[in-house]
Amino acid sequence: MIKVTIYKTDGHKYAGFDISGHAGYDESGNDVVCAAVSAIVINTINSIERFTEDETSSVSDEESGTIEFRFGKIPVSYTHLRAHETLSAGG
Repeated sequence: MIKVTIYKTDGHKYAGFDISGHAGYDESGNDVVCAAVSAIVINTINSIERFTEDETSSVSDEESGTIEFRFGKIPVSYTHLRAHETLSAGG
């Protein structure tokens, strides 16, 4: 199952997102659902980095299927972030 968590500050500004898991649609290397999600997430991160002046950071782990993305200079500690939405897909 792929889990998406979008973080917002108490002031309703986007602070980042986490993506984790695998779709389980097919074997690793042949899973078109995982490939599609990866393409969308990587494109999102690349677009934010390319077309905005926002400071960002990201960490990824291919084996676990995890990507953590955060905007920099959010005027709040990450302990004060709240999960705004959590979406799940897959099995």
